[in-house]
Amino acid sequence: MKFHSLTRFPKHAFPADLNTNDAAIDQYLQTLDKGLAGSTGVRRVTLEEVRDHLLEQKSQLLCSGYSESEAGSQATANFGPAEHHAKAQRHERYKLFITMFFRFGLIFASLMLIMNLISTASVMENLSTLATLFLFNMTFYGFFMSYWYSFAFTQAKPAPATQTEQGEVLEVYSQKSSKYAAVFLFVAMGGIAVSCLLGLFGYGYMAASGPVLNIILFILGGQMAIGAHIAWTRYTLSDTQLTQTSLFGSRTFSRDAILDLKERPMWRQFLITSIGKQYALVWRDANGKTQQTTVVINGEMHNSDQLVATLKAATKA
Repeated sequence: MKFHSLTRFPKHAFPADLNTNDAAIDQYLQTLDKGLAGSTGVRRVTLEEVRDHLLEQKSQLLCSGYSESEAGSQATANFGPAEHHAKAQRHERYKLFITMFFRFGLIFASLMLIMNLISTASVMENLSTLATLFLFNMTFYGFFMSYWYSFAFTQAKPAPATQTEQGEVLEVYSQKSSKYAAVFLFVAMGGIAVSCLLGLFGYGYMAASGPVLNIILFILGGQMAIGAHIAWTRYTLSDTQLTQTSLFGSRTFSRDAILDLKERPMWRQFLITSIGKQYALVWRDANGKTQQTTVVINGEMHNSDQLVATLKAATKA
């Protein structure tokens, strides 16, 4: 098994929707995909770029007098070996992984080391423990964050509004890769929170870290673990209403009742356990009273920017 195949979680298959119905181009894209690193979303970025280039060149060759089959074959031949482009993509991803590993790992481990030094009475006696914790924090956090940014994360693309009997409906949701990452985040950060909680009572490897550090990490780990639920939050905006659906239930707001959408202050963003930008949705209830509801929008959600822009524009009109 080649190393890059380990980065292709959760799916290894070629995205069927990228087929062009040109045998030569489709075969080239499938061969290229087998050599690419990363999740389907990460590989799709390269595949779409190559596909668009090949189709454009094929169109030019058709105008030059080539037949349909000849144009596709010649376009792939002109573009060069698929493995050459796959290798370039892998090297780019690996380079990003190493860079992010040291960047995130060193920063996190250094912060934890400072907190450990503050809460440790005798540094020299606990030097071995501090060194072990530093390496563990750097490796664990650095690997998780660098793997996510290098092989899993892809910026969500805008999707067209869905046409229904009630008119156009804008859907805001997280892609599958974000949900897989949220599960991993919940397990990893939840594990840290549990370890710190046990450490407060003298159990586990965090027992020597001191109460201050354990309390801080318990709060941070718990917030991130619980905040992972945002991946299952969905917003549906129609001409008449906004519907918010999450793991905790569903709420519907009339568009006419929405008065404003404003970003929460930084201190509120820290207190609320959600991963994403938090907004206050200001609306008027049936009794005419002004109410506020927290709306959390993650940048990885499809159409997230469009939802914010639409609601803000509507409230200013």
